[in-house]
Amino acid sequence: MKPNLTVLAALVAFAATPALAQDCPEGQRLFEHAAGETCIPENPQRIASLHRLTATLTLMDLGAMDRIVASEGHPTEDAYFSDLVSSLLDIDLQDTDITFYGWEVDLERLAALEPDLIIARPWDTEIYDQLGQIAPMISLPIDVDFLDYMGIIADAGGVEAEYDAARAAYEARIETVRLRIPNAPEIEVAVIYADDSEIGLYNNFYALTQVLDDLGFSRRDVVDEAFLGFEGAYDHATSVPISAERIDIIDADILFAAYWYPWTDEKPGRNFIRDNLDAQVPGFCQFLEVCEARQIVYFDAAETYSGSFASLHAAIDLIEQHVANRDLVQVIE
Repeated sequence: MKPNLTVLAALVAFAATPALAQDCPEGQRLFEHAAGETCIPENPQRIASLHRLTATLTLMDLGAMDRIVASEGHPTEDAYFSDLVSSLLDIDLQDTDITFYGWEVDLERLAALEPDLIIARPWDTEIYDQLGQIAPMISLPIDVDFLDYMGIIADAGGVEAEYDAARAAYEARIETVRLRIPNAPEIEVAVIYADDSEIGLYNNFYALTQVLDDLGFSRRDVVDEAFLGFEGAYDHATSVPISAERIDIIDADILFAAYWYPWTDEKPGRNFIRDNLDAQVPGFCQFLEVCEARQIVYFDAAETYSGSFASLHAAIDLIEQHVANRDLVQVIE
């Protein structure tokens, strides 16, 4: 549903009018977010996070786990998330005091936990008013840089110093790795997935895309063209299906092929995506020069698919392992 531009313009004008500036009670501060401006605690201690990958894990990564009282997800039935937290942060979700409410927001249960701050998702617009009655609510944006996105969460959650230190460490590592791949701007990359029904092309893949961009890798123009007019971007993870007839557009100097297991108990491994590619396009390798050059990087999507510095470092590890100090065949002229 597209926003009402007239109403949106009026809201922007209202928020920008100095005479109508909102005064916050003692102990709170005015916080600007995707849905407007809200008075939030200066130092929140009971945060409810409505998205586990891009808010809960972000806060946990920055050392604020003890501030989270509620989160989307499930500590035992959500093997994907529990395994991810364990591998990235060495934390067992069952050992935390976080209440995981499942997949649908349970307003009554949320209210009973008495949060002092709610971090909502962009698609929760229909319950924004109800959430705001429970506690101060902020909505996360979808149109900001990945690192700045995490900075917004850190700012709201009261862990800016931890964020600044983590960002500095990340940027220092990027500078070091960039020296090992001086020709990155000459290397064109693409990121895909393949399941039993389709091949998907990403123009944004959370931490992996951020690292590829920061290291200076290039993306093919045809990838951007595939997303012209697409309006479905959420959470810094956007993909479009690619037909078998257009498989040529996923050719690249390096092709990152992600395999998933979010709804199964077993990690499928690289053969999972190879088999699915072959099912969608029999003999796919003969149609992709990157495959013939053996420059497809098959990888477990989980660790590079979250809003955290731990995921950023996992993405750097992946690139160092498969790209740094490697003689590549130039596929894209």
